[in-house]
Amino acid sequence: SPNMFESIIGKKAIKQIKKFKMIDKGDF
Repeated sequence: SPNMFESIIGKKAIKQIKKFKMIDKGDF
């Protein structure tokens, strides 16, 4: 169902956002 698909994309997006936040606070 499209709902399940959206939740999978949402979880991936959250992981990406967390990665970017970690990079932001990191040594870059």
